This record gives sequence, C-alpha cells and structure tokens, in this order.
Amino acid sequence: MVLAAIGRHPGVVKLLLDAGADSNRGDGAMPPLIAATLGGNPECVRLLLLHGADPNGHYKDGSSVLDSLSSPNPVIVAMLKHAGAKE
Repeated sequence: MVLAAIGRHPGVVKLLLDAGADSNRGDGAMPPLIAATLGGNPECVRLLLLHGADPNGHYKDGSSVLDSLSSPNPVIVAMLKHAGAKE
C-alpha cells in the first residue's frame, strides 16, 4: 500500500482497499496516508481518507501527516484538515 500511495498509483490503492487492506497499516515506519502526501497525489489521499485512514497518524519518529508535507499541496492540506488533521 505504501509503495502504491507514494508512487502515485490511485488505481492500485483502490484495488488494495477494496480487497480489504488496512488504510492505516504501513511499512512499520510510515502509514499509507503519509506516503500519499509525500507522493503528492490528491486521489490517493482521498481514497485512503474515505477508507478510514487516520489524518493524525504519525511516522515512527513522531512527525505527523501534515509535518510530512515539505512542499504543501493546498488541495491535500485542505483534505487533511477537513478530515481532522491537527498541526
């Protein structure tokens, strides 16, 4: 899921979610939603949020989803804040 999200592959993300993948289970360090924000694909972010991804999830080091946006995409920031992400 993380690779599909960071690689900007919303079709693969949707396929995995529809097959029952956990929208919050990452690779041990990074949840899929952070991967999607790093990838910069609003559709991946939208799909994960619709499937229950935690907008306040954290990296293993404690940084938040919003912290992961080095070059904030205003659409993604708005989606995350609408979903309840805290700074």
